[in-house]
Amino acid sequence: MSDDHGFRAAPHLRERIAYFPAAKRAMHYAEARLGGTVRLADAAAAAGMNASAFSRYFTLKVGIPFSHALRALRIERAVDRLYRSDVSISTLSEIAGYSSPNAFARAFKNVTGRTPTEFRASICGAPTE
Repeated sequence: MSDDHGFRAAPHLRERIAYFPAAKRAMHYAEARLGGTVRLADAAAAAGMNASAFSRYFTLKVGIPFSHALRALRIERAVDRLYRSDVSISTLSEIAGYSSPNAFARAFKNVTGRTPTEFRASICGAPTE
């Protein structure tokens, strides 16, 4: 994904992952499924490891837990969609792989510091309320 709009939820994440083949295989697996359920055990299997060993390996090598990397990539994709379309926040939460708009909004705010609605308003220059 290009950085056309100056925002990356996971700065240097891909660069760190590129040095570790097992992490790279797992993230490739996860990125192909960002809109759905991505289980640690399945990503670990894609990396050729069991879940517990992979979890320790990923955190040690990449510097953040796999779940945090996955969340960052989902939010990065959502930010890209906010810039490129006028899809509803509810639909965007589904596209990003979240079970509810509230869970999506919490994760989005945790990563970006703003809710999806606030973020969209900043793009459009419109008030948030």
